[in-house]
Amino acid sequence: MKKFIALMLLIALSFTSLPLAYADFANGTVVQTETGFKPIEQIRVGDLVYAKDETTGKTGYHRVVQLFQSQADETYHITVNGTPITTSGEHPFWVHGQGWVEARHLKVGDLLQSPEGMPYL
Repeated sequence: MKKFIALMLLIALSFTSLPLAYADFANGTVVQTETGFKPIEQIRVGDLVYAKDETTGKTGYHRVVQLFQSQADETYHITVNGTPITTSGEHPFWVHGQGWVEARHLKVGDLLQSPEGMPYL
């Protein structure tokens, strides 16, 4: 079986906190940056990407502090607002009313929440 290779971003959420947020997605996944949307493979250390700090609840652009790759035997294909996303089973998604749920445990009909706290339809 071909292994899924995902690029992971480690994001510094504030000047005083440890880098706690991460994202792992397949090449080609689009990420919102300070200068517009970019494929994840074009993201570099130092870039500012849009994220939510779960500690403070604040959303905004946060600096990428590390890049690395992971491998997974299984991939999950999720469509959010008509946009397809390919990710590993471990990647967490915020489900309205439940909190963080790994992709492998998502169910059809789960209402995913945007970083601003709005549900995706």
